[in-house]
Amino acid sequence: MPHTPPSTYILRDLIEVQTSDAVSWWPGIDHLPIGWWYVLTLLSLMSIVMVLITLRHVWKNRYRREALTALQIIMSNKKNSQTKAESVINQTAAEQHFYTLKQVLFYLEPHSATLADNAVLVHLDRLIKSNTWQSELGQRWINSLYNPNVNLSHDDIHRLNKQSQHWLKHHKNQFSFKPLQLLKGQ
Repeated sequence: MPHTPPSTYILRDLIEVQTSDAVSWWPGIDHLPIGWWYVLTLLSLMSIVMVLITLRHVWKNRYRREALTALQIIMSNKKNSQTKAESVINQTAAEQHFYTLKQVLFYLEPHSATLADNAVLVHLDRLIKSNTWQSELGQRWINSLYNPNVNLSHDDIHRLNKQSQHWLKHHKNQFSFKPLQLLKGQ
């Protein structure tokens, strides 16, 4: 049986309800003046460039994190090593500190690979612009590497570790934050 609409007078003036358009997630974005589009485009480009610069800076300075991790491993190995005499453990830690810092110097400036003795201390001080390495501790540290009769104490190794960490965190390098280098392609 086919459906027939009611024919009563109550429904004769019935008008169908018109639905409104859906509300946009970004109201008015399609009606923005052209100047605002330029501003949004410029801000987007600047954000992308800043992210790229920051990522490049983080990537170029990853050696700092790796060296700091190496120093932490050296100190944890020193704490866990109880089979040897303390002087041997301290000597090994001193040599490993030297090896780690020398690798960082070589990474920063490849011509520093040939440095030895006090020249390493001078070079370390030059990069942090102070005389912290050419102190009495630095001299004993270098002497302990070349002279088996010179031993560093437990406290000396801890001070050496703190000084090495400070140097790794605060020395100046050629990978500093220079936004124009990214644009030049350097």
